Amino acid sequence: MVFKNIMCPVCGASCDDIQVELGDNEITVKNACKMGNAKFQEVVSTHRLKDPLVKKNGKLEKAAWDEALTKAAEMLVNAKRPLFFLGSETSCEAQEVGLHIAEYLGGIADSNATICHGPTVMGIQESGCPGATAGQTKNRADVNIYWGTNPLASMPRHMSKYAVFPRGYWSKRGRFDR
Repeated sequence: MVFKNIMCPVCGASCDDIQVELGDNEITVKNACKMGNAKFQEVVSTHRLKDPLVKKNGKLEKAAWDEALTKAAEMLVNAKRPLFFLGSETSCEAQEVGLHIAEYLGGIADSNATICHGPTVMGIQESGCPGATAGQTKNRADVNIYWGTNPLASMPRHMSKYAVFPRGYWSKRGRFDR
């Protein structure tokens, strides 16, 4: 089974041209960088939990899905103020579901933005800082400078999607106009 135009959940470069082919306990990924490929490979990883676990007598034991879901529902119903920590490498759709459940239960929704990018954004909001969106970078920049970062390690496809090679509104010939 082949899935096309998948949004990569890893770095935030918003690569949306990923193709994933599911085979017998194997996944073939096209157009993803090494980080994106590694993320998709987790689906068939041997360290992945494939069965629900329920704590019994202080130990985690495999359980049937019905039993695990019932136990999770009981925990949520009895919680006074549950915290939903929404992972950054989770799809937007899954995050939306988590937000709805947290709101319905009167809980708290948080993510690693609180400890990662959140303080940076708050500082920028307070002091002001010139910046640009990825679309502005693609369409307007004639020179891209990577300062204090290694895009090949942190966002491997950033250069090919936004900064160097893509054609933009004022850079019709891609890298030749930059």
